[in-house]
Amino acid sequence: MRYDLIIIGSGSVGSAAGYYATQAGLKVLMIDAHRPPHAEGSHHGDTRLIRHAYGEGERYVPLVLRAQTLWDELAKLTEERIFERTGIINLGPARSDFLANVEQSAKAFNLDVEKLDAAGIMARWPEIAVRTIISACLKPTPGSYTVKRPSKPGSILRKKRAALSSSTARWNPSLITLTALRSPLRTGEYSASRLLISAGTWVTRLLPDLPVQPVRKVFSWFPVGWPLQRTE
Repeated sequence: MRYDLIIIGSGSVGSAAGYYATQAGLKVLMIDAHRPPHAEGSHHGDTRLIRHAYGEGERYVPLVLRAQTLWDELAKLTEERIFERTGIINLGPARSDFLANVEQSAKAFNLDVEKLDAAGIMARWPEIAVRTIISACLKPTPGSYTVKRPSKPGSILRKKRAALSSSTARWNPSLITLTALRSPLRTGEYSASRLLISAGTWVTRLLPDLPVQPVRKVFSWFPVGWPLQRTE
């Protein structure tokens, strides 16, 4: 069967790419080794932060602001409460390059950021005890997203009877070849004029010559009780 686009890896990136490609009128086949959502990729967990002023450098800011717009559109379309506008505080040494980059990126894109010293931090949040050498940048606009719901936009949109004309299939990594953009699956062979690989750490099996070294990053979520928890 012929498609306009085959996407290998249907996690956070792959599912979003499949959705927007479908919205653009493409016939899409989304392929995954498991049945999303699952715990074998990077899209599982409880929440994710979104930051506007970026300590890694201002070049990320346009991408993040665009992502914020798209998440807000998804929340409106699905009528799901996805985003919590909590604000984000970055703590670090007073001469931290990271905090300097946060300030610079905020200035470059006219983002709202408040700079605090240790005394200001502890006066506003007595639960936080910091040393005098610590400073912080408070960003009131960003917040966190609930991952378990938006990680599966296809099922959400189908529930709302929105048309999503992409197909999904499972694949065996040991059977995949990339010759002529053909993807042999358990149910047959499919081809497309375009191929997108968003397979996460599995990408090294598909493209062993690609100079990529997967790095494991561990996320932890801690239960928060009163008075820090959100109240209606």
